[in-house]
Amino acid sequence: MKAFVQEAVDEALHLDRALARIDQQHNHLKKIAILHYSPLRETVIVNRK
Repeated sequence: MKAFVQEAVDEALHLDRALARIDQQHNHLKKIAILHYSPLRETVIVNRK
């Protein structure tokens, strides 16, 4: 689970940096970021052994 959370944090930081670069180049434009999470069966089911 820690790896999953770390991956989410890393991706959020990538998005933040990308939006900041776009803002520097085009500060007059509005930016919208749409995120889509599509879980796999393995990431949702808890191992109950």
